[in-house]
Amino acid sequence: MNDYTTADKKLAELWIVRHGQTESNQEGIFQGQSDSALTDLGKKMAADYAKKIQEINFAAIFSSDLGRAVETAEIIALERDIQIQTTALIRERHLGILQGQRHDSLTKQLQNLLEKLDKIKKENDVPAGTKIEPVEKMNQRIMTFLRETAVAYPGKKVLIITHGGVIGHLLVKLAYKNIKKYRELKLYNLATVILQSDGTDFFIKDTKNLELRSDHK
Repeated sequence: MNDYTTADKKLAELWIVRHGQTESNQEGIFQGQSDSALTDLGKKMAADYAKKIQEINFAAIFSSDLGRAVETAEIIALERDIQIQTTALIRERHLGILQGQRHDSLTKQLQNLLEKLDKIKKENDVPAGTKIEPVEKMNQRIMTFLRETAVAYPGKKVLIITHGGVIGHLLVKLAYKNIKKYRELKLYNLATVILQSDGTDFFIKDTKNLELRSDHK
């Protein structure tokens, strides 16, 4: 295997990966922090991904504590002698009353709420009764995790299995391709963002299996 150290001994290299396809993904259902098992295709995606990165030696593997991320991490780590560490800090955004709803059958009220989702940034922006997690609250927990991980693993590579919303909002925060909201991106299952960081600054080294939507401006 390749050495797990990076070219710059001060920078951790964080491989941030979306989980494999789930039953809810297949059925067009908003998941948020509700859960759904991987489909057979999702399991195959994770196994294929494991083969693609088999020569990379990771110093640690972290996963969101939601089942779909843990299941993906377990498949990827199957032939590695390394323990998966789970954390709620990199869970998907809580989508409140949108969780469990089908994309194609939203009521007009919920459709209006979906259109306002990116504007729900702070606690006082949350519409009454919706229980949606503000973007700033989600970003705070994600950045806390990434900063602590980068400091803990200087010069090493770390694999992190998480969710589409987490990755999308992170890319917005890092001004990737000048996007303003994460729905300007198509984030496929097993989409990957490779960051280098010293715990203070973050640099996007590479991205895989994601693209800008055609209506991006």
